Amino acid sequence: MRIKQKLIIASLALTIIPLLVLGIFSFNLVSSSVDGNVEEKLIDQSKSWKLLVESYNSEIEAQEIAARQTANDIVTAQAKATYELIEKSLDDGGRVLSSSESADVLTRMSHHTVGETGYIWVLDYEGNYILSLDQLRDGDNIWMAKDFDGNYLVQDLVNKGKAVQGSEIAYHSYWWANEGEEVPREKIAAMIHFPELEWVVGISTYYDDLVDMNYRETTMESVKNLVAQQQVGATGYIWVVDSDGVYQVSKDRLRDGEDINEAKDADGVLFIQEAVKKAKAAGDDADLQKYPWKNIGENTARLKIAGVSYVSEWDWIIGVSAYYDDFEETREIAKAVIILILLTMLISGIVSFMIAIRISKPLTRLKGVADEITKGNLDVEMPEIKTKDEIYDLNEGIKGILAAVEFLTGEVEKANPSKKGGKKSK
Repeated sequence: MRIKQKLIIASLALTIIPLLVLGIFSFNLVSSSVDGNVEEKLIDQSKSWKLLVESYNSEIEAQEIAARQTANDIVTAQAKATYELIEKSLDDGGRVLSSSESADVLTRMSHHTVGETGYIWVLDYEGNYILSLDQLRDGDNIWMAKDFDGNYLVQDLVNKGKAVQGSEIAYHSYWWANEGEEVPREKIAAMIHFPELEWVVGISTYYDDLVDMNYRETTMESVKNLVAQQQVGATGYIWVVDSDGVYQVSKDRLRDGEDINEAKDADGVLFIQEAVKKAKAAGDDADLQKYPWKNIGENTARLKIAGVSYVSEWDWIIGVSAYYDDFEETREIAKAVIILILLTMLISGIVSFMIAIRISKPLTRLKGVADEITKGNLDVEMPEIKTKDEIYDLNEGIKGILAAVEFLTGEVEKANPSKKGGKKSK
């Protein structure tokens, strides 16, 4: 094998082959890391949204506690004022109220309002109205009245009221819907007790008459809108279902409220049910749900992936979903790197070939000189080597050998003139 060929092979071995191996390795590494990064990214985003929703829930609960405390403070103040009114009348009457005094106290209390619709009521120990709203039901027995949850409301109010003495105040919350109303609202009652009169006096009103009790609904609606605005990758989005597979947040909120519990992927798997199970099993963490999906109008299914997590306080399964090929941009970058490596290999091959020729050409010429010398021809023209390297040294060494041979040949001819025939070198 010629030196030029050896040099070319050596150059290929030292440059092109490593570059090729590096390119293939890089492409495979990038491709696998793209898939891994997509999965990790979706899991992290799902966990982040879980934490965000939980923080919103904590904020809502803190606001609700503050709102309830404010409502309690308002009815407490009203209860204290009512207690002072009745107590003063009792003191003035020697702890007894005449019919006219009782009627006067009741009339004055009937004019008091609490919030928008709240009022003061009075019941005796048997559940008879002593004072009703606008005094329209005075005398009615409501002992068996129930709240929206089916509890015997009046009995609870009377029993709690009878348990307090003096200026002590009892409290009771309950859900109530007036006649004709389908949706109940939460009410609060503050009770004081006058054993001398066998009265339980209550101040009742709806919470939302006193403070904003719709903060939870309005905040949850804001969070839903925020979730719906998110985009994941090129076409991905975030969806939310409850434990029954009912959409809480759908793409662009167009299918909110729709039951998709029986939805199947392209392989016939009930992937929503699987996602719900995985999210709940993940606890404080998140899991992955992979599923092939074909949109309407598409010919083939594409692999989709969702990072899923569960927020128990709202019964939300949060799915941060996207197609794998939404992240093809990174793979395109890897392909560009491969093309760049191939171009580098081509350039390296050309450069290696030129270097091999540059090195091998003077060596080939020196070999020709050496061949002529071995044939006894000393009249050879030495190549001009300008590079100060080993080839230059070899060329100079051959020149020295030629000079020495010419000198010895001249000496031999002088000593033995009959043996002439050598030629002088140029």
